[in-house]
Amino acid sequence: MVTEIKTFEYTPKELIDKNHFFAIPIYQRLYAWGEEQIIKLLEDLYSSFQANPNKDYFIGNWVIYQKSENERYDIIDGQQRMTTLWLMGFVLKQYHSNWNSFLFDSNNQKLRLDFIAREGDSKFLMSLFALIDKTETNINKLIDEVKTQKNIAENVDSVNSVMVSALKFINEFVINIDDKEKFANFVFEHTKFVGILLPNGTDLNKYFEVMNNRGVQLEKHEILKARMLLELPEAKRQTYANIWDACANTSVYIESFVSSSNKNQIADFAKNTSINDDFIRIFQNENTEQKKNLSELLKELDEAGARNTSEIPQSKDSNTDDSERYISIVKFSGFLLYVLRLIKNNSSIKIEDKDLISIFNEEFFKGLSEDNKETKTIEFLNELLCYRILFDKYVIKSILKDGDSLWQIRELKAESDGSYIRHSTSDNKNLEMVESFLQVSTQQDIWLSLLLKKIKTEEVTSEDLIEYLEYIDCLLAKERLEKNSQRTVFEQLFKNEQIETIETYSDWAFLDNGTSTPRYWFFKLDYLLWKDKNINKLDKKSTFQFRQNRSVEHVHAQSQNNEINNEWNEKEIDSFGNLALISVNSNSQNNDNNFDVKKAYFKQRTEKYGYESLKLALIFENDNWTKEKCEEHRKSMIEKLKESL
Repeated sequence: MVTEIKTFEYTPKELIDKNHFFAIPIYQRLYAWGEEQIIKLLEDLYSSFQANPNKDYFIGNWVIYQKSENERYDIIDGQQRMTTLWLMGFVLKQYHSNWNSFLFDSNNQKLRLDFIAREGDSKFLMSLFALIDKTETNINKLIDEVKTQKNIAENVDSVNSVMVSALKFINEFVINIDDKEKFANFVFEHTKFVGILLPNGTDLNKYFEVMNNRGVQLEKHEILKARMLLELPEAKRQTYANIWDACANTSVYIESFVSSSNKNQIADFAKNTSINDDFIRIFQNENTEQKKNLSELLKELDEAGARNTSEIPQSKDSNTDDSERYISIVKFSGFLLYVLRLIKNNSSIKIEDKDLISIFNEEFFKGLSEDNKETKTIEFLNELLCYRILFDKYVIKSILKDGDSLWQIRELKAESDGSYIRHSTSDNKNLEMVESFLQVSTQQDIWLSLLLKKIKTEEVTSEDLIEYLEYIDCLLAKERLEKNSQRTVFEQLFKNEQIETIETYSDWAFLDNGTSTPRYWFFKLDYLLWKDKNINKLDKKSTFQFRQNRSVEHVHAQSQNNEINNEWNEKEIDSFGNLALISVNSNSQNNDNNFDVKKAYFKQRTEKYGYESLKLALIFENDNWTKEKCEEHRKSMIEKLKESL
């Protein structure tokens, strides 16, 4: 039994001599190395080989743990590098047969590296191992052959696309070098890693905390995942590890990841809207007779025959294509903190990614006991999944398409072939606009916390949510006018308390403050102008999108050097009527140009990107820009703001 930390050095050859077996534990993240990391490692190895083929090359450190003697070793840290070396073996075995024993133990008939969290990875690699030999070097062809094998098709939802890409990168690199056999032998005999074996009985929770404090390669949410899963019985860890992984990538829609991750554990519960709605209701209502054990529910949904929307060809009228990329408004670490705040019903829990571990230590782990740790952990993970489904259904994502960014809510819609694909629809446009308005103008943790709480505790329509978010904004706007903290109103709303606010406000001179004018009111005004059905002369208003604009533009330039009418005083130039909010790039382009030149630039940008500011679009409806028109515009805009409150 190991009672103290031990270190050792192994090459692939020496690992075979010791006959060790290893596993990637379920709490580790999936393999994620891309082309850049893989090629860099291969180039370093090849450079070392060329410089001195008899000298060892240190590939790095890895930390392992063994529960008891003669068991496999769990790789606690360093799995990305180790897995890459493993995948290299599948390519290099074509040129040096000793790699066979590194990959596979013929006595026990099993791979030396087991992927506990993904049965599909092990099956894929086992089948690939059996096919690769010296007579066939076309990895792409072999991968396709493995995918079509009956046992793979029936038992594994999909092959890990990141591993497939890694194998192709490795194969392409090796094919293009001249001395393949010698290089394969060099990597086998001289690639050395330093292993750190933790003592038996090591508290892995404590170890992960130390890793976090030392800033090692694991991300904070990965450390939190490990700690959460270690609170569960081993029999339940697999299911919840997959649930965690499905929730972790907030920049894709959850059904794509779930259905391509592990069909045997987590179903594509978004197969159709009725299943999805039932799934949500089960978690919304603790007392419902429909509530079941999560694993049973997932099994039922799986048996319903979910189809992977990510693998279905897009129809011509689908509003998605390969050029699109999603960006979530919340990173996963932040999302975990939102869920914690809502579960604990504690608005004071901070949404600070950098403090993820310390916040969970204080607000979650500190309250666990031996009697309730399993129950509380499962409760959190169930709620995490539920909130993630709701997040995808009701909250905007940034859709990057053709060099531009759009805020959209994508809704699952049935296709003619029975599949379900995410579409942007006009039904969601109003909700998209109010959310994107708040995203650029208001502290996110305020509006998003309240939105998630409402959609989790009530059955709501889009109209309900629009009304509620506008109500929140109105209350916060009044606090801004009084120069009060918005946190007070937020906490009252979070607790469903009655709120008293001012009824009228008369002094709007604070808006006449040039570049120091609060940005919020420009965003607020653009939202009101977008909603105003009486303003129909702006022909591109329907395509208007909120953007993270922060630069205040003076329509009549401050320098006045190029203005035909340069008789404006400083107060008139800094008037709210003469101001608009645009991007820094647009502001730089405008520089000190006069009204006509700025109007021409605005028209050019509008043709390409749509209106940058509806307030500015109204200004440029004028043929010229005088002090009188400026004051008329100012009064009209302030009146619109007053009416909204």
